[in-house]
Order: sequence, then structure tokens, then C-alpha cells
Amino acid sequence: LHASGAGSQVHASGATISTAVNNTVTRHNYGAIAQDGGLIDLGNNTRITTNQSQGFGLVATGSGSIVQGSGATVTTTGFESDAIAVDAGGKVALSNISLLTTGSSSRGALSRGAGSRIELTQFDIKAKRTGASATDGGSISLGNGAVLVSSSGGFGFSAQGSGSRVAAEGVALTIDPERSGTTLAYNGTGVQAIDGGQVTIGSGSSITLNGSFQNDYLLHASGTGSVIDIADTTLVSGREGSTFSPVGARANAGGRINFSEG
Repeated sequence: LHASGAGSQVHASGATISTAVNNTVTRHNYGAIAQDGGLIDLGNNTRITTNQSQGFGLVATGSGSIVQGSGATVTTTGFESDAIAVDAGGKVALSNISLLTTGSSSRGALSRGAGSRIELTQFDIKAKRTGASATDGGSISLGNGAVLVSSSGGFGFSAQGSGSRVAAEGVALTIDPERSGTTLAYNGTGVQAIDGGQVTIGSGSSITLNGSFQNDYLLHASGTGSVIDIADTTLVSGREGSTFSPVGARANAGGRINFSEG
């Protein structure tokens, strides 16, 4: 699906879209892309699958470009294949959405650049590498959903760079590398804010690192202006009987972590 230019629209309900099988030649394909002011509207039971490296599920790029809708399922299987990727001021706003990435180094949702925004409600994300990442001034808002990251060295929520923001409320975040067969995980983080990024975790949320971890953190804020705000959130670190457990919270190089009741 491709909507390019202001006033251009694609509406899909109950559609099934699948790209080429995974190979070493086909790259940079998309299941659906709104570009330069285009609009894509996804209805119930729409299924989008990409199967090649750098095959992104949903993309919104350029100011005024929007992907919106409810009830869709997006699956990517290739290397570096994000389920949602937004940049240059694009926007994705979805509800009742299911996102699955199975390829290495793939994110559930990426918002990159000032003015770029992702809004998800009543969602389910299962990602190989990172659940939700905001960089270079992008923002992500998550409400009432679940995020599962299944690789060693993975990140749940990440905000990197000044102006980058991730906000979550009523979200259950789990890092569980044992689901990928990893018995000892390294260098992963539940929530990170670095280089001036900001993350807010609100009421009714939980963050769980399940398994044995080394050099891992539940929360990590690093760099001047980097802030993590945590309110009314349950934190669970490691697994009973594990030889190694992650650090609960670490702030360094001017980073800050704030805990509150609400």
C-alpha cells in the first residue's frame, strides 16, 4: 500500500498484504507507506506481512503523512525490519493493533526526528530487539497494552537524544530472552533514556526482566537532560534462583530517575 502526496488516500479493511520472501537482494520494502502528506487508513482484520531484510511493516514519512486505523495485524520476519517506522514528521495512530517482529535487530515501533509521532492504544507488541524507540526528537505514546522483547541485549523502551520522548500508561513490559533460547542475557535494559531523552511510565504499568542477566538494568538514565519518571509502576528484576540479576535503577553522567506514587 502506498499513499504519496497531500490528498492521496488508501483505505484497506479486511485486506491481506504480503511482500516477497526473504532473500539477500530485496531490501527496503514496505507493507504500507504514507509519504509526503499521504494517508493510509487500516480497518479491522487487515493483515500486513513483510518477509525480507529491512522490510518495514508500516511507514509514515514526511510532515502530514498519516497511517491510522484499528484492528490490524503487522508482522515482519526479516533482519532490521521494524513493524512501525515513522520519520520526518510523519504520524502513526492505531488502536487494537498487534505487532510482531521475528528478525534480529528489529523494533516494534520507531519514531525518528522532530515532529514524528506514534500513538498506540490497546496494543500488543512482540519484538526481537526493541519494543519502542524514539530518537532524534521523535515521540511515542503507549496506552493499555503489552510489550514483550525476547532477545539478549534487547530494550523495552528507549528515548535517545534531546526532545525524544516515550510515554506509557497501563502497559506491561517484559524482557524475556529465555523465549529465544538464551540462558544468560547481556547488556539489555527495560527502560533507557540517554543523551537527553525522556521516558515517562505511568499508572498501572509494570516492568519485568525475566531470567538471568549480566550487565543489564531495569531502568537506565545516562547523560545530561536524560530523565525517567516512574509512577505507580511494578518493577520485577530477574528470576528466583538465577545466578545473575539485573541492576534495578542506574543514573549516570547527569541522568535522573524519579519515582513517585502517582
